[in-house]
Amino acid sequence: MSDRCIWGKILRILDEQRIIVSAGFEQGVGPGDHFHIIQIGEEINDPESGEALGQLHTIKAEVAAVHVQDKISLMMPLSEQQIRPDTVLSAVLAQTSSTSRTPLEPNRGRLYVRPTQVHGRGPIDPIEVGDTVRSVFAKK
Repeated sequence: MSDRCIWGKILRILDEQRIIVSAGFEQGVGPGDHFHIIQIGEEINDPESGEALGQLHTIKAEVAAVHVQDKISLMMPLSEQQIRPDTVLSAVLAQTSSTSRTPLEPNRGRLYVRPTQVHGRGPIDPIEVGDTVRSVFAKK
């Protein structure tokens, strides 16, 4: 991964474990790089000065690039051994969601995806096509 933050969008949801993202080698993505799927919230202002400080990014899930091409990457959720404490809630929610008709890798969590955008049956809401992804760590 490069020294800058890498941004992309979810282009396609293949199933509860695999998504295609609009960032690849050309943007600096490498196999194993970690990304957050985020929801960009409302603008946050300083209560004293009124200065706009930015938008809150809520993390929906953490994924890793498992196959990278020039402009796109296949990403999957982290295996349960890789989940950090700040993503435990996402992991617990994913584990309690309904089962899929397709076989899933046993050491991977599930993504909380919009069922109408899964080819097959998936859990309820909120990851969907068009969601923003952002690199987690920038190398120096």
